[in-house]
Amino acid sequence: MSRGRLVLMTLVFLGLSACQHDDTNIAVLIDARKVESSQLAEPPRTSPAGAAFVNVMNMRNRKDALLRVFEHSQHTAGRVYALIGLHQIDISLYQHCLSQVRPAEQVSVVVGDVEGEQSVAALLPQIESGSLYRSITWTGATSKQ
Repeated sequence: MSRGRLVLMTLVFLGLSACQHDDTNIAVLIDARKVESSQLAEPPRTSPAGAAFVNVMNMRNRKDALLRVFEHSQHTAGRVYALIGLHQIDISLYQHCLSQVRPAEQVSVVVGDVEGEQSVAALLPQIESGSLYRSITWTGATSKQ
């Protein structure tokens, strides 16, 4: 096998692997039943949905991924994750998707060790200020000054 062919096969394999990882993150958000921060406090652990959201936001095609999450979510939590991300990257698309969500829909939100039910309408100020995005993506790491 030639070196060029081996390099090409390796690149294809890595590309497929990355696509599968992206699809897994999207699937986790589509199936999400709660909006969770990436770090949960009791017991200390990483939230699969919160971590998947962070991974999706780091994807090159994150807008398309978030639209997939929004369109295919079975629960309000998935649509809320999509709204949180879309607000960060495309306000007009965020507003379009928001118009398709009932403001009274309830969703469970877990930040750290605090969990509570809230309506989508009650979450809008936190989504639009970016505070819910920061809560979800916070890793607990602090920088030394």
